[in-house]
Amino acid sequence: MASRLLSILTREEEEALRRAVSSLLIVLWSRLNWTLPDRIILVRPIQHRRALRDIGEEFARMLDRPLSDEFSLRWISPFQWRLQRRMEDLLENQSILLLDFASSPEYLRHALNELWPAFPGKIYILTVFGHD
Repeated sequence: MASRLLSILTREEEEALRRAVSSLLIVLWSRLNWTLPDRIILVRPIQHRRALRDIGEEFARMLDRPLSDEFSLRWISPFQWRLQRRMEDLLENQSILLLDFASSPEYLRHALNELWPAFPGKIYILTVFGHD
């Protein structure tokens, strides 16, 4: 189900749907009752990058927080990618929201491992769609 919705969101004419998903993220965020993060980091998806980045940008704009594209993908085996943090700055005492779109738990663990050396204060994770 999640992969089908993601493929619909990637269509050029579905901009209104992407804005609606961003709005739903705002509703979800408000129901969690978490404090606003200092920075939103998009967990780089392997597929559907442009559409999911658009959703992340709209979500960050609605929260009035910066969106950071801190990860690149690194090839580690014939069938596996791994996230690698591109940024060198410290995140000391900053609260971070990882915005994740249907990543596997292992992929998300790689994102967290890449962030720990930057000493973030708190890390929130908001996963959209879940893992198929």
